[in-house]
Amino acid sequence: MKKEILIIEDDEEICNLINRRLDKALYNVDIATCGKDAMDLIAKKKYDLVTIDLMLPDCNGMSICEHITKHIPSAITIIISAIADEVNRLDAYKFGADDYICKPFSPKELALKILAHFRRTVVREDTIDFKDISLDRNNKCLKVNGFDLHLTPSEFCIFDVLYTSPKLTFTRESLAEEIFYTGLGEIYAQNIDSHIAHIRKKYAKVSAKEYIVTVRNIGYTFMKA
Repeated sequence: MKKEILIIEDDEEICNLINRRLDKALYNVDIATCGKDAMDLIAKKKYDLVTIDLMLPDCNGMSICEHITKHIPSAITIIISAIADEVNRLDAYKFGADDYICKPFSPKELALKILAHFRRTVVREDTIDFKDISLDRNNKCLKVNGFDLHLTPSEFCIFDVLYTSPKLTFTRESLAEEIFYTGLGEIYAQNIDSHIAHIRKKYAKVSAKEYIVTVRNIGYTFMKA
């Protein structure tokens, strides 16, 4: 199921930058250019994540952040503002913001931050039932049925992302960005398929289960056994 995202920003260029960067295979994106439009949308739909500009033409974005915290406590709120002083940043967190990004910012970094926030909201207990898998992030080691799987750093990154977020489906583009963000270098999204094929070939030697599942026209997800 796609995540619902609301962008609250009065600068059309910034709206377009954010919107273009967000993967439409993963998210439904709405845009509000003022506080009134934002509140109207919030009243109609339950959003999973909201980005908020503080300097809106008709209100202070902090009031919207406070409203979301009170009425949609499950929603992730990210402040994106040209106001960089510590007082405003601290106030934002007091009003319930989960993150604070200063302008100018990197749309690519924002997209990765959003993906990271969604990954953290996944209940970690969902991975406990995978009794046949042992994943050690510190040492970058993976065992399946007690056997070591010798994955490359990029392959381990892909498996780790999918394994720890079994409720999420990741596009090839988002997996490629995870590899880049981890510091393993930049790869093309189309190369993700060959990485997945290599991972599957390696765990097929020690298990009959199909852990990584292809989601047609979207990407990949991890199947809970």
